[in-house]
Parts: sequence; structure tokens; C-alpha cells
Amino acid sequence: MTVGGQYIWIRISRLVIAQGWSELSEDDPRNIFWKVLQKVENIYKTVSLLNFLIFLYDGKYSTLTDRILSIRLVYARRIMNRQVSFEFLNRQLVWHAFTEFLLFIMPLINLRKLKNLLKRKLLPESYFRSNLLDFLPTHICAICHENQSASNASAVISSKVHNPYETNCGHKYCYFCIKTKLLQEGGTWQCLRCGAEVKEIKRLLEKLVEEEEENDRTNKGKQPAR
Repeated sequence: MTVGGQYIWIRISRLVIAQGWSELSEDDPRNIFWKVLQKVENIYKTVSLLNFLIFLYDGKYSTLTDRILSIRLVYARRIMNRQVSFEFLNRQLVWHAFTEFLLFIMPLINLRKLKNLLKRKLLPESYFRSNLLDFLPTHICAICHENQSASNASAVISSKVHNPYETNCGHKYCYFCIKTKLLQEGGTWQCLRCGAEVKEIKRLLEKLVEEEEENDRTNKGKQPAR
């Protein structure tokens, strides 16, 4: 009744729908058979719902077939200790809580900054000095050179400084390059040319204007009074 009955019902319903018995005239026996099928299905669903509500109340018959045949699941031995191992469940709960904690904490950790910090603490200073790019000309962006040198042999030619900004250690970089580095590293970054810690950047044109104004004030102060 559970397996075979459901299979037969589905096959009959598909056959009736495929041949379009519902679209025939109302006097046609096939149309009448289709209407009977619909009513029987609706009655079955309603009775199954009532049986489910009764099962929630008394817990005896879970399906309509069990109620018709008076079949119930009972213990073979009523007096029996139930031995349940919660070890697997505990492992799953611990792992689930741990993964949720990682998903919460990982976006808050700046991995690049942590990696560079560990490098500075663990590696010797000779390692950083050997990797400095102080040999590059001043009009070449060291960050562009570092990014392109691995895949482009003409990195020095194609990595000129665009929209130059100067760091607090006095070296020039592209604005996009140096700003990206500072954002990725959390506000501080190690200069590729001298190894100093970069905390501030300043537009090179503004710096030149300020130097010219300072030179003008100095020259005016040196002029002899009339």
C-alpha cells in the first residue's frame, strides 16, 4: 500500500494528464473518471492531514496506511536501557562553533599586516637589506617594479611614477600604488627602497610649492634693508 499504491496512482495520473482527459466533454466517461480521481486525491489528502494531527496528539499511527492496518512500532523489549553515544554529536557542535568563530574573526584580522610583522620579528635585518630596491632610479616606482618584474622583463621602462607622492622617508611612489599598500597594511608599510616605516604620504607638487614659498621667504629675509 505504501510503495505499490503510490506508484500505481502516479502512473495513472500521468497517463490521464498526458492524454488530456480533463479537456474532453463532460459526458465523456474519461472526463468523469478524471474528476473522480481528483475527488479521491483531495479526500485522501484531507484524511491524511487529519490522521497526522491525531498522530501528533496520541502518537500511535504515523500514516493512514498504519491506521487502516492497525500497525504500530513497539519495542521488542519494553524494559531496556537506551544507550546513546553523544561523542559524534559533541564533535559536530564543537566544530560548528569553531567554524562560526573563524568566519566571524577572520575578516577582522589584517593578514598582510600580520605576515609582515612576523617577518620583521623573525627574519634578520640582512634579509630585508638584500631585498631593497634602492638601486632603482628616482623616476621609477619601486612598487610597480616589484609587481611587474616577475612577469615583465622591461619592468624598469614601464614602471615610471605616475601622479607622484612622497613618503615620510623621502621616496617617490605612484599615488595608487602607495595608497593601496597603506590600505592593505593597515596604515603603515615598509619602504621598498630604504626599509623605513611609511606612515604618511604627501603630494610631490604641493611639497615643491611649499619649498618654493619657503625659499622666497628666506630670500626676502636675506635682502638688505633700505
